Amino acid sequence: MGVLETKVKVTNALGISKKFNKNWRWLFNYDYHYNGRIWVGWNPNVWEISLHSQSSQFITCNARLIEKNLNIIVTFVYAFNDAIDRVPLWDYILSTSNSPTPWAFLGDFNCITSLNEVLGGREHWTPAMQSFKDCLFNSGLEPMRTIGDIFTWFNKRSHTPVYKRLDRMVANSAWFNIYTEGNVFVKRRGIMDHNPLLFEEPIQLQKFGKPFQFFNFMIEIPGFLDLVSTAWSIHCTGSHVAQFSARLKHTKLLLRKFNKDHGNIHSNVQTARVNLEHLQASLSSSVDNDKLNEEKNLISNLNLALAQEESLLKQKARVKWLQLGDNNNSFFHQKCKVNWNRGKILSLQNTDGNLVYGQEPCASVAVQYFIQLLGAPTNSDSIDLSSVNCKEISDAQSRLLVASVTDTNIFDTFKSIKKNKAPGPDGVNAEFFLATWHITGASFCAAV
Repeated sequence: MGVLETKVKVTNALGISKKFNKNWRWLFNYDYHYNGRIWVGWNPNVWEISLHSQSSQFITCNARLIEKNLNIIVTFVYAFNDAIDRVPLWDYILSTSNSPTPWAFLGDFNCITSLNEVLGGREHWTPAMQSFKDCLFNSGLEPMRTIGDIFTWFNKRSHTPVYKRLDRMVANSAWFNIYTEGNVFVKRRGIMDHNPLLFEEPIQLQKFGKPFQFFNFMIEIPGFLDLVSTAWSIHCTGSHVAQFSARLKHTKLLLRKFNKDHGNIHSNVQTARVNLEHLQASLSSSVDNDKLNEEKNLISNLNLALAQEESLLKQKARVKWLQLGDNNNSFFHQKCKVNWNRGKILSLQNTDGNLVYGQEPCASVAVQYFIQLLGAPTNSDSIDLSSVNCKEISDAQSRLLVASVTDTNIFDTFKSIKKNKAPGPDGVNAEFFLATWHITGASFCAAV
C-alpha cells in the first residue's frame, strides 16, 4: 500500500504507521525529503518486499507474492508540482523501459496527458503535458484498465471547481503478460482531494469460443480466392438477404479451417527462423550453390511469415498511424495485449449500486438494463407535423433521396472505407469484399 503526502515528521512516522496495522512493515523516503512524501506498507505474511531504489518523488520496491512465488517491481509515485522538478522522474521512468520484469508505476503524477483529463478552469496544452506523454510512450508503459471516476483530483473550490486525472497506474509489457485481466478501481475520495486507487488481481474467467474475425493476411495465401469461390457457389433459396447470409456463413466455416490448416502465424515465424538459422549454421566456408539457393528460399519464407504476422498484429492492435513494412511486430503485439486489457467488460454496476463480476452476471445485468430501457411498452401521443416549422428540401434533393442505389454506388462505398476498420458483428471487413468482389459482389448488391 502506498500513502502519499503524509506531512508526518520523521520522529512520528513509526508510531503513526503502526496504527494502520501493528504487524505491517514500512518503507519511507525521509532520506530524500524532509516531509516523507511517500510511505509504502505491506503485510509480511503475504508479500516479501525489498527496496529497489528511491528519491524524493518515488519509492521502487522488489516484491514477491509469497503464495504464487511471483516476482514483480512496483514504483509508488508522488511527482512534484513544478514541471522542471518532474524531469528527473521522467528520466528515471525512461531508464526502466527495457526491464524484462513485470513493472508498474502508480500514484500521483501531478500531470495530465490530454485536455480530456481536465474539467473546469482554463487549462491549455503545455510542453509539460507533452513531456509526460512522451515519457509514457517512449518507455512503452500503457495504462491499466480503470473502473470508476475519470477524474482523480478536485481542487475543493465550490465557486471555481476543477477536476483532473492526476493519479493513474501504468505498466510495461511484461506486467500485461501476467495481469491481462487486472483492474484499477478509482475509489471515492471522501474528505480528501485525491481519489485512492486500488489494483485488483484478475479474476478467473469462463472461457468462451472466439467469434469469427477475418484477417487480411489470408488474402495473400495461395488458394484463398478458390476457397471463397467454392464456398460462394453453394445453392441457396429464399430472399436475396437470406441467400447472401447463408453463403457468408458457409464461407466463414471454410475460412476457419483454411486459417487453421496454415498453422499458427507466430509459430510459423519461429519455424521459419529456426530453419534459416539451422541451414546457416551448416554452411561451410566453401561456396555451395545449392545451399545458397536454399538459404535464399528460407529467407523469403521468413520475410513472408514476418509480413503476415505484422499484418495480423496491426489489425488486432488497431493502430492506424503506423504503417506496415517496418517490422513493428513487437510494438503491435504489446498493443494487442493492452487492447485485451481495456476491451473486456469484467464488472458492471447493477440497479442496487453493487458491482458484479464475471461474464454471466455481467450479461444478466446488461440484459435487464436494456429490457427496462427498451422493452417496456410506453404510450406516446401522435405528433401533429403541420405545427412543425422547418425548411423543405428541393425537388432535386427529394429525387436524390429516393433514387435507386446502383452496384457502382455500393462498390464505391466499400472503396471509401478506410483500411483495417473494425468489422461488423459477422467479423468480415471491407478488405474481404474488395478482394473477392468479382465473386461476392453480385450477391451483396442483390441483398442491398
